[in-house]
Amino acid sequence: MFGVLTDPAVFTDNHANYRPEKHLHALLSVEQLFRRVSSLQAAHRDANARRILLFTVLDTLNRLTGPDLDELCRLQHAQKTLDDLRGQMSPDAAALLLPAAERAVAALQELQGGFFLHRQTGADDIVLPQSGEHLSPTEAVARYLKVLRDATHGHGAKLLGKVEQTNALLAHHDGAIPHDLGLLGYLYLLEFLIQPERLRTKLYRGGRM
Repeated sequence: MFGVLTDPAVFTDNHANYRPEKHLHALLSVEQLFRRVSSLQAAHRDANARRILLFTVLDTLNRLTGPDLDELCRLQHAQKTLDDLRGQMSPDAAALLLPAAERAVAALQELQGGFFLHRQTGADDIVLPQSGEHLSPTEAVARYLKVLRDATHGHGAKLLGKVEQTNALLAHHDGAIPHDLGLLGYLYLLEFLIQPERLRTKLYRGGRM
């Protein structure tokens, strides 16, 4: 990671000119990522602080490596990330580093169980009443977390097309957020560290500023 972050060629424009402002933005974003994951891990008694920090970590990762919050909050994506990490680490390193990441994936799966209405009716999917749209538990959790992330500015959707979805997701879920969900930020920090060549490509961004 340090090799990528100190390589001037990564921070060039599409004319191969070094752009120090591009370099500075990347360094500040990486510092922000580490500081907020550290704060997230330290907030083991403050569920609200940990959740807010998680959303800022996921936003920072989106800026650095590309995947948006919707993808990062999908159980299949988180599980694949964990499996990939396990396959790339020695057993000794995995035993030390992965238990917290495993708790994060388990918490994301547990969050799916909070959609109580579809369980009571025996339905496989969560159905939005007005549009009739069917959401799998995985899709519903990703959208629900997006609703909670947007609610850091206050609850209630501003866009007309999001009002029904926001209201329905809040009504369908019991609102219990597993405390270990915040460790998703730690899971994706490990992924960030273990794929330096992918990081190189993402930071270069095809020469875009």
